[in-house]
Amino acid sequence: QILRKLRHHIRPGARVLEWGCGRGDLLAGLDPAKGVGVDLSPKMVAQAKAKNTAEHLEFREGNLHDQAINEEFDAIVMDYMCGYLTDIQQCFENVRASCHPRTRVYITSLNNLWKPFFWLGQKLGIVLKQPASNWLTTDDLVNLLELSGFEIVKKSSEQIFPFKIPLLDGFFNNFVGRLPFFRHMGVSLFIIARPVMKP
Repeated sequence: QILRKLRHHIRPGARVLEWGCGRGDLLAGLDPAKGVGVDLSPKMVAQAKAKNTAEHLEFREGNLHDQAINEEFDAIVMDYMCGYLTDIQQCFENVRASCHPRTRVYITSLNNLWKPFFWLGQKLGIVLKQPASNWLTTDDLVNLLELSGFEIVKKSSEQIFPFKIPLLDGFFNNFVGRLPFFRHMGVSLFIIARPVMKP
C-alpha cells in the first residue's frame, strides 16, 4: 500500500534517494532512473545489494545523523524511519543537502492512535517485535521539518485498513479513510515536504 501511494506521487525515471532502505524493495519498486538506498545496518545493505542487482540501483551504508549526501535528487523517501532517529531535526537538515528547488521529501510514520493495537499484537505474536522508537504526531514532524527549512505540501493519514484483501482494502483506504473522523484513523502518517529556497 505504501509503494502504491508513493508511485502515485513519484514518477518512474525520477532520481530517488531512500534513507533507511532496508532490503531495497521499496526503492526498486519506484522504478527510478537512479536510485540510492542508504541504511545503518551493513547486513541490510548486503541483502539489498544481493537482491537488487540493476545498474541504476546503488546501496550503501550510512548514518543520517552525521552524514549528508551532496547530490541532488527529485524525491527523498524516509519510510517509517523518523521514530528511530535520536536527533530528527539534525537529520532533516542533512536531508536538505540532497535537495534542489523541486525536490519532494516523502515521510511515513506510525499513527499514535494505533500504538495500543501494535502493543497488543506483539503480545499475541501476530506483530513482529520492533526496537523501541519514538511515536511522533503529525504536528511534531511538521514543526521539525519547518525548523529544518522545509514547508509542507501535503499531510494525511493513510491505511485505515492495512491488510491486502482484494476489494476490501481499496474500499476502506480509498473511500472510508477519506470520510470525516475516519480520515484521521489511518495506521500511517504521510507527509510531503519541499525545501524552502531563498529568492
